[in-house]
Amino acid sequence: MSLKELNMPACAAPRKTTEIPWSGNLISPVPATDFRDYLDELDELVGFAPEIVGEIEKDLDSHARKKKHLRLEDRKFFESRTGELPKLDIAERNIPAEELDLAVGRPRMPGYTVFVFMMLRGFLGSLSSKPARRFLLESMSLDCFLRCRELKMPGWTTILENVDAVSPATRELILDRQIEFVFKEGLDDFEELTIDSTAVKANSCWPTDGKILTGLLGARASSWAATQGLRIGRLSQGMVAALAR
Repeated sequence: MSLKELNMPACAAPRKTTEIPWSGNLISPVPATDFRDYLDELDELVGFAPEIVGEIEKDLDSHARKKKHLRLEDRKFFESRTGELPKLDIAERNIPAEELDLAVGRPRMPGYTVFVFMMLRGFLGSLSSKPARRFLLESMSLDCFLRCRELKMPGWTTILENVDAVSPATRELILDRQIEFVFKEGLDDFEELTIDSTAVKANSCWPTDGKILTGLLGARASSWAATQGLRIGRLSQGMVAALAR
């Protein structure tokens, strides 16, 4: 097999291939797992409450403004290290981060992708651990899920930074919409309780305590019979109950 077929860069080639080689599978089988079902439920939740993505986009805008404000402060600091020109008076203005305008820059992580990885952090318990990272990078279900929506796997630092940028208010919104989504399915809400009226023995409520009590009474009865020169066998629970009376 030639280097061209492997899609690998070669020094003798006029230009190097920088694109990541695609798997090239005609059919990519996705395993039937609970993780795949969980991804489908996330997509259904967004379809049920699309405002979740909108609120996440607002949080990402706020995070971007804070980063821009920090860059401007750094630039102002380095400029202050340079002496001012004579007879030049320029009034400085401190602009809050909330009033900054965002220009067109590098494509950022979409709000939908941020939502997915934020929910995956809850599914796995963490996104920063090596097992979680290995699981997501090796997951065929996640790869197919993103490809079908024309999304790419972001860099790991990008994932962690954008997930942490989601505000607590947006997290509360997601939780509220999850509860509404569950209620919509018509599952048991435990508002009604059905009680079986079949009579049962009171001893069934505390089986361990009942066995201990009958054992003690049976041992006491056997000891008493031995002092009287009587020989009795193992007492049944009914006989012990009669002696207890």
